[in-house]
Amino acid sequence: MTRPLDLLSWRVIETACGTTGESMIANDQRHDLVTLTSGRGLSQLWKTDHLLGSCDGSDPGSGLFPGFNGLRMWILVIPPDGDRSPTPMHATATVDFGFVLRGTVALEMEDGSSSVLQPGDAFVQAGTKHRWQNSGAESAVLGVVVVGATPAADQGAPADNNDCSEHHPERADDDAGNA
Repeated sequence: MTRPLDLLSWRVIETACGTTGESMIANDQRHDLVTLTSGRGLSQLWKTDHLLGSCDGSDPGSGLFPGFNGLRMWILVIPPDGDRSPTPMHATATVDFGFVLRGTVALEMEDGSSSVLQPGDAFVQAGTKHRWQNSGAESAVLGVVVVGATPAADQGAPADNNDCSEHHPERADDDAGNA
């Protein structure tokens, strides 16, 4: 399968406090864009499962989606829908903060409302059922920070985000290739 975008990797600089207490660059790493089974591209840039506990970088987290108090930072690539059927609505126990870097994408909600986002537009997706649609001619590139939260009541959000393949079929790709 071909990659959905020309961008093969994203560079992330991570800082920390060293053993002497002085600030330092702890990690300088490139993260590959992985093509998911859905045809979308995902590069998981950073993750933790203890967002509010420690800033020492000692717990890099596990799984594609964070648990409560965890965080993931992604680049999400949504290729044009073409002749494909719309993806199903899904919800996760997360609050997603994002922005469109390139292309155009529609955020569709369960009540039928939708909003078309363009480069520079931002969104806060608070655990509600939704789907992304790209009717454009080019891939849409989104920068997204996903924070683990308590599941939304009656939203269909699974109790364990790391076992929600019915809500996110692309989840079968797991960790998006990060070491």
